[in-house]
Amino acid sequence: MRTLDFEHIKDQINFMRVDRVLNRTVGIIGMARSGLAAARLVKRLGGRPFVSDFQDEDKLSSQIAELRQYEIEYEAGGHSDRLLENVDYLVVSPGVPGDIPIILTAESCGVPVFSELELAYWMCDAHLAAITGSNGKTTTTSLLGEIFKAAGFESATAGNIGYPLSEVSDSLSAKAWVSLEVSSFQLERIFEFRPEIGMILNLTPDHLDRYGRFEDYAETKLRIAENMSARDNLIVNADDDYLCKLADDFPVRKVYFSRARKTLPGVYLEGDEIKYKIDEMTGSLGTVERISIPGPHNLENAMAAGAAALLAGVPAETISDVFEQFPGVEHRLEYVATIDG
Repeated sequence: MRTLDFEHIKDQINFMRVDRVLNRTVGIIGMARSGLAAARLVKRLGGRPFVSDFQDEDKLSSQIAELRQYEIEYEAGGHSDRLLENVDYLVVSPGVPGDIPIILTAESCGVPVFSELELAYWMCDAHLAAITGSNGKTTTTSLLGEIFKAAGFESATAGNIGYPLSEVSDSLSAKAWVSLEVSSFQLERIFEFRPEIGMILNLTPDHLDRYGRFEDYAETKLRIAENMSARDNLIVNADDDYLCKLADDFPVRKVYFSRARKTLPGVYLEGDEIKYKIDEMTGSLGTVERISIPGPHNLENAMAAGAAALLAGVPAETISDVFEQFPGVEHRLEYVATIDG
């Protein structure tokens, strides 16, 4: 995987919050939801976004209508050299492959390329609880977001779940918490992105058409922790030995969840009870039967979300109540009906 020399990038960009966008010309590749959100963010903060998509205009009618509404310049039907002319950097939507010609040319010319996640992070004062993994991300992100709401936190649920962080990053206060779903595609082009709470639910082979090898895919997932420090918490599935081995390389505090054994600090099962012990916090999040979403994998998701919520300061009683009330994500083992018993 191609990477950029971050020191070289820092020489080109004044890394001072709004100065990274104000009066900057930012090329944005892709008119999907993340690309449009990034363009609006740049526009809101006084930058000059230019959005480019390889699809023809007739397939992008709604996206183009939105760009025109915000008076954002664009091109369709291919990526022209305008993306490389007088731009300070490029922002790429997560669905865009990293080896398309325009990105390779940008790298060879020294034009920095960032993910939408990185751009949004620059402008975000809120606390971030970022969730990645091969399976269960959306359910866990949604559940944690509901817990934050039930606790009365100023909060948002964003990221790969369909609501880009760029939509809300500049509007949340420093007291807010974001439950943030993060994909491997988004992590490919981060440089400073650093959640206070990171979470890796599991690692199984996925997206091998993009990465080729499982090892490369797994290493990309672990980038969620590369900027985290000993002050931060990385929540890890203690029952995934390969994941735990990779996570050991990062100088961040590990907090575990496990269905199979008591691993501390963390959340674990003791009989039918979901127990936790994290520093001075010790107690119960209720029984397995109280979790309304079915399946052992969803028990793991709930335990991971519970660990994150505890670290964020949510009372155990609130977490347990949301476990019982959370209906799950649409189309994910969703109850439909009972027919003839």
